[in-house]
Amino acid sequence: MSSLTVVNIYSLRTDSWRIVPELQGIFLVNVSGKFVNGKLYWVLSTGIGNNDVGNIISFDLADETWGKLELPSCGEVYSHFKLGVVGSDLSLLYTCSLGATTSDVWIMKDCGVNDSNNQSRIQEVEASIKHQPVLADNMDLK
Repeated sequence: MSSLTVVNIYSLRTDSWRIVPELQGIFLVNVSGKFVNGKLYWVLSTGIGNNDVGNIISFDLADETWGKLELPSCGEVYSHFKLGVVGSDLSLLYTCSLGATTSDVWIMKDCGVNDSNNQSRIQEVEASIKHQPVLADNMDLK
């Protein structure tokens, strides 16, 4: 079964909405995207209620094209991802398994290149279900 994500763009210039080309088989995990260097980013799943998360999708606002980045993999069935922005870079809070007490923070230096050399794991942090670390501008965890 295939799911369909519909994306609408509102233009202040024309005071109108329009639909961008459809994106098939994708469900947006964290509905509000993160804006970095002219692109919006979302963590994705393959369907509603599905924990099979493996990509970050991007939408370039200038040329209205879709892109994809691979997420780090820990080999677990359950994993939780939360996108953020540190300075001018996309960041990722990554918890590998259900009940885990630590999370990794990844900084994606060049989101246009899907290369491990452009991803830096900066720190493993203590995390709990009630309290997740917040990344500050100076990359200190609070």
